[in-house]
Amino acid sequence: MIKEIIIPKEVDFICTELKDKRVKSRLMKVYNALVYKKGVTKGYFDVPSNYLKKVSSRYSKAIDTLIEYGVIDYKKTVEFSFETIFDDKKKEKKKYNADRGQCMKYKFLIDTTTGTNIEVDIDVDDIYKGNRWYNLTKKSLIELGLKPRIGRDNFSRRLHTNVTGTLGLKTDDDTTDINSYKDYCKGYYTIDGVTSQPRLVWLWLEEMGVYDEKFYNIFENDVDFYEYLMDNIYNITTRDMGKMLFLEWINGKGYSKEGKDGDDIRMMNKLFPIITTIIKSYKKDDYKDFCKMLQHRESKIWIDDLLENCPTDFGLTVHDSLIVKEEDGDKVLEYCKTKYPRLKFKKEMI
Repeated sequence: MIKEIIIPKEVDFICTELKDKRVKSRLMKVYNALVYKKGVTKGYFDVPSNYLKKVSSRYSKAIDTLIEYGVIDYKKTVEFSFETIFDDKKKEKKKYNADRGQCMKYKFLIDTTTGTNIEVDIDVDDIYKGNRWYNLTKKSLIELGLKPRIGRDNFSRRLHTNVTGTLGLKTDDDTTDINSYKDYCKGYYTIDGVTSQPRLVWLWLEEMGVYDEKFYNIFENDVDFYEYLMDNIYNITTRDMGKMLFLEWINGKGYSKEGKDGDDIRMMNKLFPIITTIIKSYKKDDYKDFCKMLQHRESKIWIDDLLENCPTDFGLTVHDSLIVKEEDGDKVLEYCKTKYPRLKFKKEMI
């Protein structure tokens, strides 16, 4: 697809230095892919290697060139060892951790918004078009009468479409705004994950070989996690309050809160001390790292597995749920239960 992009003078200079047309084309594709991932982010932004591989199998050469010419830089960490601990110049290495769901972070050292407009044969917007979840989503949005808007965030965690509320609900003529997917999908059914993220933490800890007795007992005995919080933390009186506290616990900076506002977080820390220690270690460099890891695992289940292999010709996802037709509800519910027997699912009409 022919697309118009802005080429800053620094990138244009690199292209004049390169003689091989294939190398130039690869550089342009990788540069544009980075701009696409950057979005409106200031500073470092996440760029997964799988994303760049879809742009070019030899993307690393283009990345090295952009770094060499001062167009981009990557986030680094200092590697300490007994031999180098007293060196003035510490050995730096790329900062990423696949096990934790942390990908490479890049930042632009130039202004990407000014330059020469040129037309190139690139279509980063449709980079996922080879995946069934993408094509199923597109087909389902069209069936709803929507002009498809489909994208995934910087580290491919969340799927953003017309119905998620992040890209806006509009009819195919772009004139009618809808407040919620619930307004547009009435009569359809959702297959929801019940206490989905707490259960993902439980299963992840199990994989890590970490045992927190109170936390494990909740799920081993099929106790509702949010009701457990209601029974054990005096300020938590509803399931919604329990959900909010859990999200603040895993997503927020809340460990340093003082006074009454920090009481609930401190209670969570006392209830689950081992998990709290692990969460703190994840947040050492960036307080968002733990929630990124959890969202990455969630997306692998809901988007890359359940939606990708959904046994229907209609399917959409909103966070930890699938939207399906009424006649497919029971089949998809059973499909989810069979795929992930240790997660809990429920079917509800929208």
